[in-house]
Amino acid sequence: MALAMTLETYKNWNIQSLDEDYILAQSNHDLEDQILTFVMKKERCDRVVQLFEIFTMTNHPELELLIDKELQLRENGSPATGEVIDIIDHKGGHIVLVSMGHYKQKSIRDYYTFHKRFRVTVTKHPLGENISLMNLFDLPTHEWTVEDIKGVMDRAEHHCHQISNPMKTLVLLYTQKGPKI
Repeated sequence: MALAMTLETYKNWNIQSLDEDYILAQSNHDLEDQILTFVMKKERCDRVVQLFEIFTMTNHPELELLIDKELQLRENGSPATGEVIDIIDHKGGHIVLVSMGHYKQKSIRDYYTFHKRFRVTVTKHPLGENISLMNLFDLPTHEWTVEDIKGVMDRAEHHCHQISNPMKTLVLLYTQKGPKI
């Protein structure tokens, strides 16, 4: 997500534009190596993809086999699943990027307005019983505070509608002076 451009910071969320098609609302965990992300696609601002990152210091040789596989999770105490979509070497360990899937924006608002947190625990992996969960994820539980999700979604949706309208985007481009030379 290195190509993302920050549009604004709202509370502890960075709202960013990615590839002129997506808006990301991202919040860091207490540890900066883990990010909770909600993604909106232009012209589909009413839908949200939820992603999260888990940093693990484990270096199990079969960790990479989790890509495109489903993890069993507990989200805020309820059973859930998430698909591993990428694994990146980072600081002597790995960042595991997990997609929780697509949701209606209203569902995300209602859910996190009630829970005010995203607490997720990896409970099972698909690589078989002979590999312990702790050999893949040294800390299987992670938590992010999700306060004022309505405000976060409102700001992200506002930016999403801006990229959906080429005229508004064009006007925004000419409101910036550009870099100093």
